[in-house]
Amino acid sequence: MKMQFFISLAVTSTLMMGCDSKIEDLESTRPSSNIPVTEVDGVVTGTVSSTATTDQIMVASTSSEIADSAVTFPPGALSISTAIALGQATDRNTVVMTELGITNAVHATAPVYVGPASGTPPVVGQPLTIQLPLPLEESGTSLVADGELSKLVLTYVIYDGGWKSGMIPLTSADLSGAYVKQAMAGMGYFQIVYLTKAAAEKEVTSQVRPGLDGTQTQGGDR
Repeated sequence: MKMQFFISLAVTSTLMMGCDSKIEDLESTRPSSNIPVTEVDGVVTGTVSSTATTDQIMVASTSSEIADSAVTFPPGALSISTAIALGQATDRNTVVMTELGITNAVHATAPVYVGPASGTPPVVGQPLTIQLPLPLEESGTSLVADGELSKLVLTYVIYDGGWKSGMIPLTSADLSGAYVKQAMAGMGYFQIVYLTKAAAEKEVTSQVRPGLDGTQTQGGDR
């Protein structure tokens, strides 16, 4: 799992302090795509069907900086079958944090983009689920107490009839093994940020136009 930083946190009551094997166990269950996808330069693309009756899952390239990131589209998520790309996003962390008034960020993971390769994402009819790997400390030394978990926030920029940026403080309810799972009302940009202190949930109108790393979406990446 490639990450831009590593911190440690308590993800289950059975996880022992300084136990490498437990971290390995958490990381062993990884998601897998259940729709046909193609991969070019670390970007995975697949057509999400509007008529599917089961969840459709896309998983990021194992060779990318966002390996193990995934997105699940439930039935009814899209009104028209659409080619969706999953890859590393152009990093808009500084702009997003400014929009949200965040001044105490320490680190951030590689940002994830979910949406069409270009243009504005379609509005989703049902929330999709974004899955991001937790920034587990590879050495498996100490774990941060449960009370520290809220210092990790999911920041995002999504299209939901308009562009919105926001942040969601993480809780134990958002964790599934070694992953963060969060229902989102739109496609766009997603990133885990580590703050020096806990922050409240927030959402504002955004001027950011997310896109794949090295590209620009319609209207420009601001």
